[in-house]
Formats: sequence, C-alpha cells, structure tokens
Amino acid sequence: MANSGSAQCRRLLKRLARGPINSFQIMAELSICRPSARIRDLRAAGHEIRTHRQPAEDAQGIEHRGIAHYYLKSLALRDGEENQ
Repeated sequence: MANSGSAQCRRLLKRLARGPINSFQIMAELSICRPSARIRDLRAAGHEIRTHRQPAEDAQGIEHRGIAHYYLKSLALRDGEENQ
C-alpha cells in the first residue's frame, strides 16, 4: 500500500464517500497517522468535509471525548442531515 500524502488523501476520500469516519478509524483502517493533516489537504483541494466532535472508543476500548468524526457535506445534504 502506497503511503504518500497523496495516496492517503485518495484512500481517505474514497472512504469518506461511503459515509462518516472518525479519527481512530482513519488511523486503524487506512494507515493514516495524522488524519487532520489529510483532511486539511482534502479541504484545500476543494472538498467540503464537515467535522462533528463526539465520544469514540480507541482500539483498546477506552472512550475518549471530543473525537473528530468527518463526513462529506454532499452526503449529508443527500441524506438530509446537514445542520452546519
């Protein structure tokens, strides 16, 4: 698996097209160590990505508050969930 910044962005964008994903999932499923950096890159490229912070469990089952959950604005509009 290629792990350049551009390869990470492609993987993340493809995954975002399927639905919301949180920072822990991005790190575990997509091998992206700095999810916020890739989100920033995608936003700079013109993709409208929204962030919602809520509790989430890490890989060890420990719950953390305020974890970023990312989703594409276009999917939220399609599903009638956009509230930002």
